[in-house]
Amino acid sequence: PDSFIIWNILGVANKSLGNLIEASKSFKKVIELNPNLPDGFNNLALAQQAQGKLDEALELFKKALMLNPESYIFHTNKGIILQEQGKFDESLEAFKKALSFNSKYVEAYYGMANTFLYQDKQDSSLQYFKKTVLLNPNYTQAYFNMAVVLKGQDKLNEAIEACNKSISLQPDYAEAYNNLGAILKEQGKLNEAIQACNKAISLKP
Repeated sequence: PDSFIIWNILGVANKSLGNLIEASKSFKKVIELNPNLPDGFNNLALAQQAQGKLDEALELFKKALMLNPESYIFHTNKGIILQEQGKFDESLEAFKKALSFNSKYVEAYYGMANTFLYQDKQDSSLQYFKKTVLLNPNYTQAYFNMAVVLKGQDKLNEAIEACNKSISLQPDYAEAYNNLGAILKEQGKLNEAIQACNKAISLKP
């Protein structure tokens, strides 16, 4: 009962199963047994974030960073929380801090791309989505979000390419088929648009 390592494993297992309350209990036990373990605070923060407890999660990420200020993962997690809170300037600073410690950390680039997307800064958003898929050519969600940006810029052919790339990586991606249908409709390709939308419905009725 005094092994914080086992409590941490139990927390990770419960979080993976979606048992977020039990996961939080386990991670709180980890912190109680080892208050100097940054991963304990980070893991508890992730569990609280998944329950929508954003303010509490942010404070926990800050505590994790006090114990390990050079963790690019912790800075990125903090940036995602700030993004969810609509604190976009602070969010970007957190992602930049992460990249200062690891210039190739794909999740930080993806986080920046999404923050710019939420701010409707399409050029900056597209720049960072392209950087994301350059570092990870199999990043399905990045291609999907890139398609959203390209559609907003009326670059419909490029948007279709991005949608098709996300579908090729995840053939059961209903939202990507739905987005593809919307783009094809704008191009006047109604039969193809209907096929794409029908595929989306068949995957997620």
